[in-house]
Amino acid sequence: MKHLKVVILITAAVWFFVSLTNISYAEQRAIVPKQIQNSVPSATTQAPATSTPAIKPLQQSLILQGSLPPIICPATVNTINDVIKLAQTDVPKAVQAYTNQGSIDFPGTSENVAGVYRSYVQDCCSPNKSFTVQDQKNAGCTNSDNVSLCMEKVIKHCISKYPQRSSLNGLLFQSVQKTNNVNAKITQLHDKINQLRNMIP
Repeated sequence: MKHLKVVILITAAVWFFVSLTNISYAEQRAIVPKQIQNSVPSATTQAPATSTPAIKPLQQSLILQGSLPPIICPATVNTINDVIKLAQTDVPKAVQAYTNQGSIDFPGTSENVAGVYRSYVQDCCSPNKSFTVQDQKNAGCTNSDNVSLCMEKVIKHCISKYPQRSSLNGLLFQSVQKTNNVNAKITQLHDKINQLRNMIP
């Protein structure tokens, strides 16, 4: 009788252990598919949008793609264009407009014109030149003037009597106009060349 009870207890224990194992295995089978199902993304679920990282210097290549170029780019190119145009076209044209048989013609500046006037001035300023009392009066000298001041007046008066004074003045005025036109182009070229030099890194 005692052995029968022991057998019954052992049988009951084995049956209980087997039943418990089966239940645990069934629960695991039920959980695993559910976990797998949850881990598979739904066809209607959208993946989170990925944002393009900001480009930073010294970390990756820099490309000018789609962005405005730095101001140095158009500024330098435009300045180079200006220098080429002024130096190769505008200034030569301005000078050529005042040339005569290959040389620049500025009226009143040749030896035949200005040289003659120079000789006349040198004659008035000659150390051997003598000015009469009447010359001194005509020049505007007064009793209160010293010799140096009166001499300056008479020499200036002498020079003012140059016979071609009016025509020479007119010719030189034409040359002033011409040099102004050429100088404007030369000045532009001068400024642009300096600007381009300063823009070279």
